[in-house]
Amino acid sequence: MKSPEFNQSAALFKLVAAAVFLSLIPLLPAQEAATTPTRWQIRSEQKNELNQGIIWLTHEPLDFLLRRGDHFDDEPDNYQKMSDPDNLKRMAAAGIRYGRIYYYKGFGLEYEKADMEQAKRTAALMHQLGMKVDLYVGGTMFTETLYHELPEAKNWEQRDQNNQWVPYGIQTFRHYACPNEPAYRDYLKKALKYAVEEVHADQISFDNIMLQPEPESCRCPRCIAAFHDFLRQRYPTPAAVQRRFGLPNVDWIVPDEWNSATQPDELNVLNDPVLQEWVRFRCESLANYSNDLHDYVKSLNPNVSVLLNIKGVYSFNRYWANAVYHPLYAGRVDVMSFDTSGYDARIDAHTGALVSQIRSYKVARQLQSSCEAPLQDDLLCALDMAFDYQTTVAGNPGTPFTTHVSTPMLEFYREYLDRYFRGTRRSFFPARNVSAMTR
Repeated sequence: MKSPEFNQSAALFKLVAAAVFLSLIPLLPAQEAATTPTRWQIRSEQKNELNQGIIWLTHEPLDFLLRRGDHFDDEPDNYQKMSDPDNLKRMAAAGIRYGRIYYYKGFGLEYEKADMEQAKRTAALMHQLGMKVDLYVGGTMFTETLYHELPEAKNWEQRDQNNQWVPYGIQTFRHYACPNEPAYRDYLKKALKYAVEEVHADQISFDNIMLQPEPESCRCPRCIAAFHDFLRQRYPTPAAVQRRFGLPNVDWIVPDEWNSATQPDELNVLNDPVLQEWVRFRCESLANYSNDLHDYVKSLNPNVSVLLNIKGVYSFNRYWANAVYHPLYAGRVDVMSFDTSGYDARIDAHTGALVSQIRSYKVARQLQSSCEAPLQDDLLCALDMAFDYQTTVAGNPGTPFTTHVSTPMLEFYREYLDRYFRGTRRSFFPARNVSAMTR
């Protein structure tokens, strides 16, 4: 049995080297290429053939696509077919061992009851076929349905400095809920309880884990009161408050307000002590919200994997822009999603340098979290083998099972995943005290 302290360096180097060599075989002169295909090439070809004609599962409910307006004309027909037993059997025969299905988007528990029941039926079939089930949980409130179903939900909204609701971009029929509103969390927990105890989810994926950048940060009465409590804990004496802010009482402190939508973008340095504390408060508010949902899922079943779409580390300041400070999620995220566009892995055509999300992989490994990055080509697969941390949580489907495309390298990875990659100790990156990073 492999020790938790198993050092992956030597084995990982050999496996990645072998996998990279395998991917380069088609580039070798014909006389040097192997005349007999490898078992991974054979499997890849077989699975890609079996993949043809499958209606793939989706995490987006049909009502959302219809309301948003960006969908194919045959979408309703596809929804009828994707959960059909014959379609699921074809997926299983093609080696698919994981699927994410729509569960709760934010329309309301009663409104989405039929979808949740469908998810239960689909999950039962998937489990019978040996597939793991991931349930999608959205992070916004749909005003046209939820507020009709539950009028008090309007009180859960985020409110900006002008007391206006905060929308999901141009989808103004979706509003963000305040992370400091416990009633909203309690409402979501009803859906989570059913997901774990009745649908028997292997993984739950929480989307929209972020706050909006200034000037759309929430300044509702809940947040202002929580901000003052936050300051009192950090500066418990009048002398400490005076030294930090030049004021004797935290109740007098008001978060900075903006005279235009573009003014926050003009800041290069955050010198204002209140604004510095406000940024930290927003980060902690979002983390406390997410950690509470994670802990609730684990209290129902510790083997259910939890994915948070907190994304990775990019070229912009995510503490400031989205209130995401990754160390605050240590021990509370099994899988992180990397779905930000514009950061595709590639080999630079001019320099030959590898361009990748190495920073995101590194921060995920520090948190001992897997990374969800669909392995659509051999380069992404090699990166995942080298840098990803495959968690040992029973419900974790594993990144190699999140793609509809099979390559020889991917089949190589599948074969050796549990033996050499899952739960291995970080050896490429020095160990650090993550708890110290939160101070």
